[in-house]
Amino acid sequence: MRQVEASLVRLGVDHLDMYLMHEPDPSTPIEETVRAMHDMVTQGKVRYIGASNMSAWLLMKALWTSDRLGLHRFAWVQNSYSLLDTSDDAEVIPACRDQQLGYTPFSPLAGGFLTGKYQLGDDYPAGSRMTMRPEPYVGWWNETTFAALDEFSQSAQQHGVSMAGLALGWLRHHPDVTAPIVGPRRPEHFAPIQEALELTLSDEEHLRLSSLFSGI
Repeated sequence: MRQVEASLVRLGVDHLDMYLMHEPDPSTPIEETVRAMHDMVTQGKVRYIGASNMSAWLLMKALWTSDRLGLHRFAWVQNSYSLLDTSDDAEVIPACRDQQLGYTPFSPLAGGFLTGKYQLGDDYPAGSRMTMRPEPYVGWWNETTFAALDEFSQSAQQHGVSMAGLALGWLRHHPDVTAPIVGPRRPEHFAPIQEALELTLSDEEHLRLSSLFSGI
Protein backbone atom coordinates (compact mmCIF):
# COMPACT_ATOMS: atom_id res chain seq x y z
CA MET A 1 0.00 0.00 0.00
CA ARG A 2 2.90 2.33 0.74
CA GLN A 3 4.39 1.69 -2.69
CA VAL A 4 1.11 2.46 -4.45
CA GLU A 5 0.85 5.75 -2.57
CA ALA A 6 4.46 6.55 -3.45
CA SER A 7 3.83 5.80 -7.13
CA LEU A 8 0.77 8.05 -7.19
CA VAL A 9 2.83 10.89 -5.74
CA ARG A 10 5.77 10.36 -8.12
CA LEU A 11 3.51 10.21 -11.17
CA GLY A 12 1.26 13.04 -10.02
CA VAL A 13 -1.94 11.07 -10.70
CA ASP A 14 -4.91 9.94 -8.65
CA HIS A 15 -4.92 6.36 -9.89
CA LEU A 16 -2.75 3.76 -11.66
CA ASP A 17 -4.19 2.13 -14.76
CA MET A 18 -2.27 -1.11 -14.20
CA TYR A 19 -0.48 -2.46 -11.15
CA LEU A 20 1.19 -5.85 -10.93
CA MET A 21 2.72 -8.09 -8.32
CA HIS A 22 6.40 -8.37 -9.24
CA GLU A 23 6.68 -11.98 -8.15
CA PRO A 24 4.92 -14.31 -5.72
CA ASP A 25 6.07 -14.24 -2.11
CA PRO A 26 6.19 -17.87 -0.91
CA SER A 27 5.78 -16.75 2.70
CA THR A 28 2.54 -14.86 1.98
CA PRO A 29 -0.72 -16.72 1.24
CA ILE A 30 -2.05 -15.86 -2.22
CA GLU A 31 -5.38 -14.92 -0.61
CA GLU A 32 -3.66 -12.14 1.32
CA THR A 33 -2.04 -10.87 -1.86
CA VAL A 34 -5.21 -10.78 -3.94
CA ARG A 35 -7.17 -9.21 -1.07
CA ALA A 36 -4.63 -6.40 -0.79
CA MET A 37 -4.70 -5.76 -4.52
CA HIS A 38 -8.49 -5.97 -4.55
CA ASP A 39 -8.59 -3.27 -1.88
CA MET A 40 -6.49 -0.97 -4.07
CA VAL A 41 -9.02 -1.38 -6.89
CA THR A 42 -12.06 -0.76 -4.69
CA GLN A 43 -10.37 2.34 -3.25
CA GLY A 44 -9.99 3.70 -6.77
CA LYS A 45 -6.20 3.79 -6.63
CA VAL A 46 -5.71 1.04 -9.23
CA ARG A 47 -7.80 0.11 -12.27
CA TYR A 48 -6.47 -3.35 -13.13
CA ILE A 49 -4.18 -5.77 -11.29
CA GLY A 50 -1.73 -8.26 -12.75
CA ALA A 51 0.92 -10.79 -11.80
CA SER A 52 4.52 -11.21 -12.92
CA ASN A 53 6.88 -14.20 -12.77
CA MET A 54 3.78 -16.33 -12.25
CA SER A 55 3.47 -20.09 -12.62
CA ALA A 56 0.31 -21.52 -14.14
CA TRP A 57 -0.75 -23.40 -11.02
CA LEU A 58 -0.45 -20.34 -8.80
CA LEU A 59 -2.18 -18.16 -11.37
CA MET A 60 -5.16 -20.51 -11.44
CA LYS A 61 -5.19 -20.69 -7.64
CA ALA A 62 -5.21 -16.89 -7.47
CA LEU A 63 -8.07 -16.66 -9.97
CA TRP A 64 -10.02 -19.36 -8.14
CA THR A 65 -9.46 -17.53 -4.84
CA SER A 66 -10.71 -14.26 -6.33
CA ASP A 67 -13.79 -15.95 -7.80
CA ARG A 68 -14.55 -17.78 -4.55
CA LEU A 69 -14.28 -14.64 -2.44
CA GLY A 70 -15.77 -12.19 -4.91
CA LEU A 71 -12.51 -10.26 -5.33
CA HIS A 72 -11.08 -8.49 -8.36
CA ARG A 73 -9.09 -10.92 -10.49
CA PHE A 74 -5.69 -10.64 -12.07
CA ALA A 75 -6.31 -9.23 -15.54
CA TRP A 76 -2.99 -10.09 -17.12
CA VAL A 77 0.32 -11.89 -16.67
CA GLN A 78 3.80 -10.51 -17.30
CA ASN A 79 6.41 -13.26 -17.60
CA SER A 80 9.66 -13.77 -19.47
CA TYR A 81 8.91 -14.83 -23.04
CA SER A 82 10.83 -14.63 -26.31
CA LEU A 83 11.96 -16.79 -29.20
CA LEU A 84 14.59 -18.20 -26.84
CA ASP A 85 12.28 -18.61 -23.86
CA THR A 86 8.96 -20.19 -24.76
CA SER A 87 8.44 -22.20 -21.57
CA ASP A 88 5.10 -20.44 -20.97
CA ASP A 89 3.72 -22.17 -24.07
CA ALA A 90 3.19 -25.29 -21.98
CA GLU A 91 0.77 -23.98 -19.35
CA VAL A 92 0.76 -20.23 -18.63
CA ILE A 93 -0.26 -19.01 -22.08
CA PRO A 94 -3.03 -21.63 -22.45
CA ALA A 95 -4.30 -20.59 -19.00
CA CYS A 96 -4.32 -16.92 -20.03
CA ARG A 97 -6.13 -17.82 -23.24
CA ASP A 98 -8.73 -19.87 -21.37
CA GLN A 99 -9.29 -17.19 -18.72
CA GLN A 100 -9.17 -14.31 -21.26
CA LEU A 101 -6.21 -12.63 -19.58
CA GLY A 102 -3.72 -10.31 -21.22
CA TYR A 103 -0.12 -11.45 -21.63
CA THR A 104 2.71 -8.91 -21.71
CA PRO A 105 6.11 -10.61 -21.97
CA PHE A 106 9.22 -9.03 -20.54
CA SER A 107 12.77 -9.68 -21.79
CA PRO A 108 11.48 -9.98 -25.38
CA LEU A 109 15.06 -9.82 -26.70
CA ALA A 110 16.32 -12.51 -24.32
CA GLY A 111 18.79 -10.30 -22.51
CA GLY A 112 20.26 -9.07 -25.80
CA PHE A 113 20.80 -12.49 -27.40
CA LEU A 114 18.23 -11.73 -30.08
CA THR A 115 19.93 -8.45 -31.04
CA GLY A 116 23.13 -10.07 -32.31
CA LYS A 117 25.31 -8.19 -29.83
CA TYR A 118 26.94 -11.34 -28.44
CA GLN A 119 29.51 -13.56 -30.15
CA LEU A 120 30.39 -16.97 -28.74
CA GLY A 121 34.16 -16.45 -28.74
CA ASP A 122 34.12 -12.83 -27.52
CA ASP A 123 33.81 -11.13 -24.16
CA TYR A 124 30.46 -9.70 -23.10
CA PRO A 125 29.98 -6.13 -24.41
CA ALA A 126 30.38 -3.46 -21.72
CA GLY A 127 27.08 -2.54 -20.11
CA SER A 128 25.22 -5.52 -21.59
CA ARG A 129 22.76 -7.62 -19.65
CA MET A 130 25.33 -10.43 -19.46
CA THR A 131 27.69 -8.14 -17.53
CA MET A 132 24.98 -7.05 -15.10
CA ARG A 133 22.72 -10.08 -14.55
CA PRO A 134 23.86 -13.12 -16.54
CA GLU A 135 22.16 -15.81 -14.43
CA PRO A 136 18.88 -16.07 -16.40
CA TYR A 137 20.68 -16.23 -19.75
CA VAL A 138 24.01 -18.00 -19.26
CA GLY A 139 22.47 -21.37 -20.17
CA TRP A 140 22.10 -20.16 -23.75
CA TRP A 141 25.82 -19.50 -24.14
CA ASN A 142 26.60 -22.50 -26.36
CA GLU A 143 27.18 -23.44 -29.98
CA THR A 144 23.61 -24.62 -30.55
CA THR A 145 22.15 -21.25 -29.58
CA PHE A 146 24.59 -19.26 -31.67
CA ALA A 147 24.02 -21.48 -34.71
CA ALA A 148 20.28 -20.75 -34.44
CA LEU A 149 21.05 -17.05 -34.02
CA ASP A 150 23.07 -17.11 -37.25
CA GLU A 151 20.04 -18.47 -39.12
CA PHE A 152 17.85 -15.91 -37.40
CA SER A 153 20.20 -13.14 -38.53
CA GLN A 154 19.85 -14.32 -42.13
CA SER A 155 16.06 -14.24 -41.80
CA ALA A 156 16.23 -10.67 -40.48
CA GLN A 157 18.32 -9.66 -43.47
CA GLN A 158 15.80 -11.24 -45.83
CA HIS A 159 13.03 -9.20 -44.19
CA GLY A 160 15.12 -6.03 -44.32
CA VAL A 161 15.05 -5.51 -40.55
CA SER A 162 17.40 -5.89 -37.60
CA MET A 163 17.45 -9.03 -35.50
CA ALA A 164 15.80 -7.10 -32.68
CA GLY A 165 13.11 -5.84 -35.04
CA LEU A 166 12.35 -9.37 -36.21
CA ALA A 167 12.27 -10.72 -32.63
CA LEU A 168 9.80 -8.02 -31.57
CA GLY A 169 7.82 -8.53 -34.77
CA TRP A 170 7.55 -12.25 -34.00
CA LEU A 171 6.07 -11.38 -30.61
CA ARG A 172 3.74 -8.78 -32.08
CA HIS A 173 2.31 -11.41 -34.43
CA HIS A 174 1.89 -14.00 -31.66
CA PRO A 175 -1.87 -14.51 -31.21
CA ASP A 176 -1.67 -14.68 -27.41
CA VAL A 177 0.67 -11.72 -26.81
CA THR A 178 -1.03 -8.46 -25.89
CA ALA A 179 2.16 -6.39 -26.17
CA PRO A 180 5.83 -7.02 -25.40
CA ILE A 181 7.44 -4.93 -22.66
CA VAL A 182 10.36 -2.96 -24.09
CA GLY A 183 12.81 -0.67 -22.30
CA PRO A 184 14.58 1.64 -24.76
CA ARG A 185 17.38 3.55 -23.04
CA ARG A 186 18.72 5.45 -26.05
CA PRO A 187 17.01 7.02 -29.10
CA GLU A 188 18.43 4.37 -31.43
CA HIS A 189 16.64 1.68 -29.40
CA PHE A 190 13.35 2.87 -30.88
CA ALA A 191 14.37 1.77 -34.39
CA PRO A 192 13.68 -1.99 -33.88
CA ILE A 193 10.31 -1.12 -32.33
CA GLN A 194 9.36 0.81 -35.45
CA GLU A 195 10.57 -2.09 -37.60
CA ALA A 196 8.36 -4.49 -35.65
CA LEU A 197 5.32 -2.25 -36.03
CA GLU A 198 5.77 -2.18 -39.80
CA LEU A 199 6.67 -5.85 -40.22
CA THR A 200 4.19 -8.35 -41.62
CA LEU A 201 4.73 -12.07 -40.99
CA SER A 202 2.68 -14.92 -42.37
CA ASP A 203 1.60 -17.74 -40.08
CA GLU A 204 4.06 -20.00 -41.88
CA GLU A 205 6.95 -17.58 -41.36
CA HIS A 206 6.03 -17.12 -37.72
CA LEU A 207 6.11 -20.88 -37.23
CA ARG A 208 9.41 -21.21 -39.12
CA LEU A 209 11.08 -18.61 -36.90
CA SER A 210 9.80 -20.46 -33.83
CA SER A 211 11.28 -23.71 -35.12
CA LEU A 212 14.78 -22.19 -35.35
CA PHE A 213 15.04 -22.29 -31.56
CA SER A 214 12.89 -25.34 -30.81
CA GLY A 215 15.85 -27.50 -29.82
CA ILE A 216 17.34 -25.05 -27.33
